[in-house]
Amino acid sequence: MSERVYFGKGLLEIELTPLFYKLVEANMNPGEYGLICTTPDQNPALWTALASAIAARGAVPVVVMVPADVWHKRDPPKMIAEAMKHANIIFWSGTPDNITWVYGSARIEASKRGVKSMSNMFCVEAMLQTGKADILEVKKYVKACEKALNEAKRFRLLTKGCELTGTLEGRKSYPLYPIAEPPYNSGTFAGAEAMMAPIEGTAEGTMYVDGAIGGGVGTVSEPVIVTVEKGLFVKAEGGAEARLLNSLILERYRHDKGARYLCEFSIGCHPLARAGPGVSVHEFKNLLGTLHIAFGDNHNFGGGHPDVAGKVSSDLHVDCLTLKPTLELDGKLVIENGKLLIV
Repeated sequence: MSERVYFGKGLLEIELTPLFYKLVEANMNPGEYGLICTTPDQNPALWTALASAIAARGAVPVVVMVPADVWHKRDPPKMIAEAMKHANIIFWSGTPDNITWVYGSARIEASKRGVKSMSNMFCVEAMLQTGKADILEVKKYVKACEKALNEAKRFRLLTKGCELTGTLEGRKSYPLYPIAEPPYNSGTFAGAEAMMAPIEGTAEGTMYVDGAIGGGVGTVSEPVIVTVEKGLFVKAEGGAEARLLNSLILERYRHDKGARYLCEFSIGCHPLARAGPGVSVHEFKNLLGTLHIAFGDNHNFGGGHPDVAGKVSSDLHVDCLTLKPTLELDGKLVIENGKLLIV
């Protein structure tokens, strides 16, 4: 990689650019176009360092900055939607909560054209930590979990006296790691996970949530017990975060028919992901050995790829994370108290 920093000369840009270059080298060829979508609330060191890494690869960076948008499924202005179609890869330098185009029809249309997508570059601290990981090692963890999920018909999640079960048969796992490869052409840099859309209506039981909750709820101060019946959110019990989750799903989105569906089941696979108070759930949930479920939208998994996408369309997608799960797939122990046993 060239020593020159093309778009920023600060210490952060100089420190971040080599980390981003690893990502760019694994996903882009010289002469290709990388579209960077960012928002004003992001540290500019992120997009300047990424743009520098793309340029150092001999490729062309194109940067668009837009206001944060808290709603899912909204599409960008037409001029940016067109740019998405003609990029080789789209880098989402912002959280899924404030760049929601990653969930929209423009992203799905770009995916159909073979455009790759790389998400979760939203925090300088996250990049400095997770960017040091060996990309191939991260991929190894994800692919092992993907294989285990693809071979399973049923899951059984056991944590602190809670038990949640459901059906996986009929769908494939959607793997996310720092290389966007066929057939889904999607990846993530600050995290890694093997996710799946369980068969709608099959999940039953309770889940112990002691990590973090999405949708603006944040880190859990005391455990939350989530009850699911026939694949639908029923209630959350616990402290302040439980009340916020109930309010989010049962009140704010009460007219959204998809918001209550358990839409995702995912294993965290990144050995260097950060955890704890103040860490975004979008990074927290990728920590190796953790597990999270989500309620709401899953119709656009894999850019809408039929092998992995679910049937639920919703304006909500809220993650619920447990830190030290025990997971069985068809009776086989895959995770025990937060330790991954299959790698």
